[in-house]
Amino acid sequence: LKDEEGCFYIPGTSIAGACYHDLDDNSKLLFNPLLKDQNMMSPIFFSDAYMVDSEKVNYEVRDGIQVNHKKVSVDGSKFNYEIVPMNTKFVLRIEVTDYNDDFKYEEMVEKLLAHIKNQDIKLGAKTTRGLGAISIEKCGKKVFDKNNFATEYFEFDCENENQYEELHI
Repeated sequence: LKDEEGCFYIPGTSIAGACYHDLDDNSKLLFNPLLKDQNMMSPIFFSDAYMVDSEKVNYEVRDGIQVNHKKVSVDGSKFNYEIVPMNTKFVLRIEVTDYNDDFKYEEMVEKLLAHIKNQDIKLGAKTTRGLGAISIEKCGKKVFDKNNFATEYFEFDCENENQYEELHI
């Protein structure tokens, strides 16, 4: 999608949906506790992914046609659509709240990141036609627990990459 300034972004809900689709059944229960009849929100939050250098990117235009059930083009059905050019960089933040301190979420998120890195998870439309491949260039994590929450949480700047521990996927 594009924001009000015309810059591309990927809605966090789209990223969450693609990741959710990739999970096994046990992980889906962790991802969405409402499936277990628990009355709580998902412990995993995906921010919208915003472009890093938005002023440098121009979109590309592709065209397509609508076909009927017999795979024959429909008269007057030509359309254009915009795609984000290859190698466009985005920043994404995933936040996990581990309500039970069972640490299953950290492993699940690392598996999702590995699947993204291996391009098993794709975003957007026309993924079977080669669009939507994403990769990870750099990844970090910051853990707040009972030992550091009071001293570090309110000083943390999520946009300062120096405050993250590098995570190797």
